[in-house]
Amino acid sequence: MSKTKIFFYLSFLTLLLLSACIDKNGYDGNIKSSEIRESQTTNEVALTNLNLGIAYLKEGDYNKALEKLKKSLIADSSYAPTYNVLGLLYQQLGDDNKAEENFKRALTINNVDSSTLNNYGNFLCKLGRLSEAEDAFLKAAKNPLYDDPEIAITNAGQCLYQNKKTESAEKYYRQALQLNPRIPQALIKMSEINFDNKKFLSARAYLQRYQEISPHNAKTLLLGIKIENELGDQDTASSYELLLKNSFPDSGEFAELENLTLAKNKKTQEKKDAIKVPSKQKSVVKVIKEEPIPIESTDEELTDEELTDEDEQHERAIEAAVNKWLDAWSNQDIDGYLACYAKEFIPLKGSKKSWKRKRTERLLVPSFIKVSLSNLKIDMRGNNYAKVNFTQTYKSDIYKDRSNKELLMEKIDGEWHIIKEK
Repeated sequence: MSKTKIFFYLSFLTLLLLSACIDKNGYDGNIKSSEIRESQTTNEVALTNLNLGIAYLKEGDYNKALEKLKKSLIADSSYAPTYNVLGLLYQQLGDDNKAEENFKRALTINNVDSSTLNNYGNFLCKLGRLSEAEDAFLKAAKNPLYDDPEIAITNAGQCLYQNKKTESAEKYYRQALQLNPRIPQALIKMSEINFDNKKFLSARAYLQRYQEISPHNAKTLLLGIKIENELGDQDTASSYELLLKNSFPDSGEFAELENLTLAKNKKTQEKKDAIKVPSKQKSVVKVIKEEPIPIESTDEELTDEELTDEDEQHERAIEAAVNKWLDAWSNQDIDGYLACYAKEFIPLKGSKKSWKRKRTERLLVPSFIKVSLSNLKIDMRGNNYAKVNFTQTYKSDIYKDRSNKELLMEKIDGEWHIIKEK
């Protein structure tokens, strides 16, 4: 058999095996298959029967699949991919003992085969053996011959997410997106996680990145509706609703949307009823004559001591606001970070919309960020404005920098916000 034919078959095999794990997330979308490098001396009879076994397995004809896989082993009893597929077959049949036996046999022959490790990890995950599953996925990712380690890392995230280990899952999704920023499964799960954590701008950003590479389905549209409702963008929410209604009218997500709409309308009506005045009841307005309140004279100027105390209070509040901004940045909290800027903030370059998009990407792309400051100096400009200078140290897994920073801050509704940055 030619090298080209073997590689074509193995790519097809890998896609079949990996889809068993990564497509169980409830969203449509594919991660490309990887090429498993096998010896060119593979027994052609073993390979042909394995190929037939996979075809029958896909069709759900388990008896024929088992027959062909056994013939493959008769031709070559040490052919690891056949044991890998037998593991999948017995897993489908519900025979966990034989499934694990065959996965382990495949790994005894080739203990770094990423396809087998991915499938075995998925098998262990379904049994609730999370630590072992995580180890299998990470070992698959470390294989130097594995072209797509992000597949295994995403699988690790999926496994932990399905078992309510959200914080650990998020870590793996971020790692996978570092290796390949166009993984639909990781993007949509990061959108979900941020939505659940009430980080709605971050949730929107991940969903927008998802829709750039994958078509919407019922689940992603419903998620988009929920995000835009929280952000108050009714135009976008209505567009998502129309797509969901027209494209997936029989889906459970559309039924859920209708229930959400009914509940929302009911709540709105209850609010209206609560503030209605009964028609027969006459409203009586009492006019109370109040004596004028004497106003104390403010002609006397504040003492130096009082001025000093007031400045110190302002400086403490400003320092707290700057630290809050840096903490949100270090925690990659998009919503908290942007909330530190005033509505009137205008970036030095480009539009505010473009600035928000770029800042969102810069916060989300690294797997970790650490920002700290030193040499903080606050120059009060009256009671409501201040110029803040400091040395900023930035570090992430992809970039590090040390620079001088200047912020112009304004006190708005009792809170200090950034109105200019350079």
